[in-house]
Amino acid sequence: MTALPRVLFVTNMYPTAAQPAAGVFVHRQAAALRELGASVDVEVVSMDRGARDYLLARPRIGRAIRSLQPDVVHIHFGYTFLAVPAIAPRVITYYGDDLNGASTGRGGISLKSRVGREVSRLAARRSEATIVVSEPMLRWLPPSTRSRAEVVRDSIDPREFRPGDRRLARQRLGIAADEVVVLFPHSLAQPTKRIDLARAAVDGFTTTQPRARLLVVNGAPPQAMPDYYRAAD
Repeated sequence: MTALPRVLFVTNMYPTAAQPAAGVFVHRQAAALRELGASVDVEVVSMDRGARDYLLARPRIGRAIRSLQPDVVHIHFGYTFLAVPAIAPRVITYYGDDLNGASTGRGGISLKSRVGREVSRLAARRSEATIVVSEPMLRWLPPSTRSRAEVVRDSIDPREFRPGDRRLARQRLGIAADEVVVLFPHSLAQPTKRIDLARAAVDGFTTTQPRARLLVVNGAPPQAMPDYYRAAD
């Protein structure tokens, strides 16, 4: 009988009591792997410990690897690589700013994220494989590593995100039945999400649809998100 794989997630984003939506997709990915029969342990770095923890966590992560003996360490977000010593096979998933850089809102990226992007590119060279969540991100990987990269887009659980009753969804969320709702489920802090474009589009739309409004949703409880999608036009 084939032994079930053992995976150690090391991530800088994971739900907590204070931040229940933080990295919820990482939490759900771990749960999905467990459903398939894999053994998944999770170690969280940075978050409320701050950026220094990327380096300070290395001894703790090293002890976890030696204790758990995982078949693979799945690193989430490029910077997190700094916390993982090279004592087990490492796979990295990049999520966006770690390779693309964080926008300044003026057509460039911040100095901090320029440094972070170089850390992420170094991580790609030192890892056994990499995953990116979109095709354009491949161009930021070092050319020598692209043959070891896979594009795996973020997915959804169709048991939760499925069509439903719009009227009931709006009742649960307190949205009027006659509103025309344009949903913007993104952070306002990231200029690349283009809230300015969304606002301009909806402002123009209100000339023919006076009951139209832009509904910005960020930080809502994860379990409420399917209703927001059902409620939107």
